[in-house]
Amino acid sequence: MSVRSLILAGLAMLLCGDASQAQFGKTAGAPMNLQRELAASIVQKGYRRVGVLPQFIGRSGNEETLQGATGPHARLFAEKVEETLVIQAGGQFQVIESRQMKEAFKDLALEDLGKPERLRACAERVGGMDAMIVGIVTDERHPAQGPPALELNCRLIDLATSGLVDVRKETLHLSIAGAAYMGESFELRRWQAGQLVNVGLSQNVGRNAFIPADYNPAQGLSPNDVRRDRPHPLLDPSFPFATEVLVREQPRPLRSIGGRVYVALEPGESYHVRVQNRTDQPVFAALFVDGLNALGKKREHPGSCRYWRIAANDYARFRGWYSGTGSTLVEEEFYITPAEDTVAGRSGFFDALGMITAVLYTVGTPHPQVAAAVTWPAEPQSAGPSYRQPYGQRPGQPSQRAGAAPRASAPRVGAAPRASAPPSGRMGAPGPSGGATFGTGEGERREVRIEQLYGGEPGLILAAFTIYYRTNSQLEQLQR
Repeated sequence: MSVRSLILAGLAMLLCGDASQAQFGKTAGAPMNLQRELAASIVQKGYRRVGVLPQFIGRSGNEETLQGATGPHARLFAEKVEETLVIQAGGQFQVIESRQMKEAFKDLALEDLGKPERLRACAERVGGMDAMIVGIVTDERHPAQGPPALELNCRLIDLATSGLVDVRKETLHLSIAGAAYMGESFELRRWQAGQLVNVGLSQNVGRNAFIPADYNPAQGLSPNDVRRDRPHPLLDPSFPFATEVLVREQPRPLRSIGGRVYVALEPGESYHVRVQNRTDQPVFAALFVDGLNALGKKREHPGSCRYWRIAANDYARFRGWYSGTGSTLVEEEFYITPAEDTVAGRSGFFDALGMITAVLYTVGTPHPQVAAAVTWPAEPQSAGPSYRQPYGQRPGQPSQRAGAAPRASAPRVGAAPRASAPPSGRMGAPGPSGGATFGTGEGERREVRIEQLYGGEPGLILAAFTIYYRTNSQLEQLQR
């Protein structure tokens, strides 16, 4: 077994992002006021058993879908509404558990929401319900119209009468961390000669490297304040967190298509993700695969997640999913498989299939004296400082130091691909997800030892990026 570094605070999970950012609030996590009002309405109507539709409707423009329109947020919001309603119930009503709801409603199509008999039939599968909450998440990311936002609309439906008995709305300002979770890529800040330099925030925020990364109404910072004249971070040769997707120990070439970065992966292949830290400062990193945190195999928002530490001038090699507690975790190699067999797909979550997202943070909030208020050029810089191998280590050899992935035997190869089910508009079926019909499951399994480092919280977001993975044939279609 080998050693990794997992950052913990006491025995509690730390927050990723601005330390002042709460899980609930006016940034895109889930609004507490909305849930309180819904709970009060449920009690007033005398409902005893209620359920939350496990997949909220995504709306973008005039299009509505049960899959993918607002990225992972539609599913995440449904979970948070359910969790908070359980707390608000106080024994006055029962909230049907989400796994039961997913099973009962897995064959529900969008048009079925307008058919009372279909809703009642689904409700009978969980032992009956008095009412159900159906959510709509509207994407309002319009740069010319103020800070980007998601509007959450929750409707309380009486299943006996099919009547709409209450509607609650709330606008959630989209944080920069939330934008990263939806697949946006950017570099905001960079360490240079011991100074934190602003490279990706616009002049509208005063070029201050220390403005918190998440939206704050008093400061007006939002994804609109990210410079759009900069290249994708992984296309910038000076980007300090160069990242590779490895198959059989060889890096797969990254392709730029339509403003996104793609890599070709085929069913049956295993892959690793190697993230370098070519700075003289340690960083915290969170890695999401198909919308799930690779550390814990859970759907978590970058504003509240578990994360890794990557030492200065070192790298981390993420070989797979990591689960468990204590100093020993189970590592299951990243393995390309049909959508319904993926880790995300088995829980009915297809919204973010084909996405590998990394978010990098400072270790704590640096002191403003090390800030350098400068404007970074729009064009990529030269390659910058070369990555230094740890002393005594051969090039390409995985590091055993804090934050780096453990050594492992060669990944398995040659597994036969299986046929994928076609995309579907049903709630429990693979959705469009930008064309992804495959995703990441579990390959070889082994135990790894971790080093738990207590104390220290993520401070400011340095960078975030998404690599989209598709098969070669899918990439050829995208390039046409």
